[in-house]
Amino acid sequence: MPSGAPPAYRLLYDFRWMEPGQAGGIEQANYELVSAIARLDPRNRYLGFAPRNACRDWVFPPSFHGTCLPSDSDAPQAERFHAFVGRLKAGTAAGDCPDLRFDLVHSTSSFIQPELIDFPGVLTIQDLQHLRHPEFFSPADREDRDRLYGASLARARHVICSSEFTRRDVHERYRVPLDKLTTIWNIPMSSIWEELPPERRRGLVAAMGIEGPFLLYPAHPWLHKNHDRLLQAWQAAGSRLPSEVALVMTGPPFPAGHPAIARLARAPRALHLGYRSRLEMHALFQECMALVFPSLYEGFGMPVAEALIAGKPVACSNVTSLPEVAGDAAVTFDPNDIDEIAARIVDLATRPELRKALSRAALERRTVFSAAECAHKTLQVYSRVHREIAAGG
Repeated sequence: MPSGAPPAYRLLYDFRWMEPGQAGGIEQANYELVSAIARLDPRNRYLGFAPRNACRDWVFPPSFHGTCLPSDSDAPQAERFHAFVGRLKAGTAAGDCPDLRFDLVHSTSSFIQPELIDFPGVLTIQDLQHLRHPEFFSPADREDRDRLYGASLARARHVICSSEFTRRDVHERYRVPLDKLTTIWNIPMSSIWEELPPERRRGLVAAMGIEGPFLLYPAHPWLHKNHDRLLQAWQAAGSRLPSEVALVMTGPPFPAGHPAIARLARAPRALHLGYRSRLEMHALFQECMALVFPSLYEGFGMPVAEALIAGKPVACSNVTSLPEVAGDAAVTFDPNDIDEIAARIVDLATRPELRKALSRAALERRTVFSAAECAHKTLQVYSRVHREIAAGG
């Protein structure tokens, strides 16, 4: 260790929420964050507390000091971890379980689990949707989120926000000082930077039942994703669209009672493909005509970033974090205005010169989504917090 350098730290990632396919872009962002840190940091030690299925997907370079610990309720390792944390809180752990020891915690799901809230930690806040759109939450859910978020923000040593929009929102709504908040964007999937061979991606797309050009909307069926208005806009565009153009949606199936179910059944050339693998999503992004993204609320907006990296035209909502992420590389619309969404869909489908201009702008903007830069900023936060702990702050 160089003279004067601070001692290495041991950091715990609390990923117990990360069941594959359940958390949308946040899940992918955390995979990419740890993978990028693994490429940059051969010195410090990391322990990931995550479900077995999530642990299987990580491959680390030999120089990285990282371990995945299964968090499943039936995993003996999880029982051992919970017991160890209990002893740490009680001050009776002494020198036992050196493999489980940690100096600080990074909680990445917008709140800190109660058993870890007394330990020095970094918190990532993705969004404050429960305050911006309370209609999408039950009163009990809103109360729980507000309580957990408020307590976590008060106890965290530092807070990472997924966008500058989210940073300002946290500052204004929870009165957290701005110097305690750092904006670090989510990291898109690394594979999106790689061009799939044309025959390979066309074969993957054809195997999913897609023939001809298509617009893409990848999203979970959460109500704020605005599928119902998108399908209304698709129907309103109607005869103004070329007959061969389709609308393709991905994500888990719509749950019973979702307003988009009946709309989808009546919408011509609109497909919902369900949950798809990373490779299939890679092919869809690279083969689509454009991305249409009508979400009512985003803390970041991962599909917009991934489409821009792929050099694809984007039409997205003009609200929350999306203008920040898209910059000048997208056309935007009011996500509550069905006619405006329909007009942008028609523009994307019928104006090749617009698609060409947006593709150029996308490729010029893609460098702002650097995984290495996001990981470097995150490591700076860890080092800052660790120095504060070492100094007794």
